[in-house]
Amino acid sequence: MKKILFCILILSSARPVLNNPIAIPFVYISEFTFDANNKWIIELRSGVGLNFGSNLIDSICVFTSAGYSKIRLSDVKFINNTDLFVITSDNFISPLIINKNGDKIKIISFPSQIKYYLKVDSLIFGSYPGSCIDNIDPGYSLIRIGYSPAIFCKCNKPSIGLMNPSGVGCFATLNGFMFDKNHILVRKQSFDLDNQLKVDGSGRFTTKVFSRWLRTNKIMQMGYYDVLIEPLDLNLEPDSIYEKNIYLLSDYIVSVEKNIELDFELQIRNYPNPFNSTTNFFVKIPTGLQGKAGHINIYNVNGQKIFSIELSDKSLYQWYGKDNNGKTVASGIYYYQLVIDSKSYKNGSMILLK
Repeated sequence: MKKILFCILILSSARPVLNNPIAIPFVYISEFTFDANNKWIIELRSGVGLNFGSNLIDSICVFTSAGYSKIRLSDVKFINNTDLFVITSDNFISPLIINKNGDKIKIISFPSQIKYYLKVDSLIFGSYPGSCIDNIDPGYSLIRIGYSPAIFCKCNKPSIGLMNPSGVGCFATLNGFMFDKNHILVRKQSFDLDNQLKVDGSGRFTTKVFSRWLRTNKIMQMGYYDVLIEPLDLNLEPDSIYEKNIYLLSDYIVSVEKNIELDFELQIRNYPNPFNSTTNFFVKIPTGLQGKAGHINIYNVNGQKIFSIELSDKSLYQWYGKDNNGKTVASGIYYYQLVIDSKSYKNGSMILLK
């Protein structure tokens, strides 16, 4: 118990920043399911290469509503040179119970050195308060889609121990018409929900949405700002189609030349987000900063810069999910930072799903 309190004090007194990257050893939940015998299985991913028991991870504890137990680190085996490993109740020092009807699973990675930071990750599902997943049916799993906060979706093609290819089995289709706050059809606009939500000339839209309980009162206009909407409250199942109109409650920007030519201040936005292999960056530089050297720097979850895109006189750039050595990076969360004339202006996050 003393060790837990000590680590919490460290966490509250210091925070890592992108400009001073350090390694942050931790594990987080990637996928979760129950097998045919109702025994739970958790797929975990490492935040960095884990050197258990020496200079990074000292122990990993898992907490549920029924109690907690510690993973036997000697049982951890990474799968086929990936950062994935799988645990079951057999890999714990003492039995750990997870309620199939709903629970909160919390994982704490304890670092072995003071210079590192205790890391907590969690998954909520079923009837447990705060869940966005109603249940886990046989043949389904929960796959991570968000990191801050942690968000999971329901998948009808479990891939425990494997990379889920392009989020297969994780999406529902949402169709409908869009109306502005005066109940007039919105035409030829681009917004963002989980993926691009594009309204055609008839006012009709279609988009892919992660299968979960979707509760939101806003969407984002591509490249600009959040737009308030009449709240959506939908329980979305994988590979299902839903008809739901969207009613805007606040103003939006009328598009000019594909929605990227309005004279706004400094902007950067990536889309699609999440993305599979390639994401685009839209960048708008105000007149006073044009002609100055600039970059889009990309960082991993450890705050390490892995790639840099040099700015030119264009507004659209691409990142192909590779590091500076040309190596394809793993699925996960990444951060971007817009730097002009050696000064940081804008930051954002994005999710790579393979």
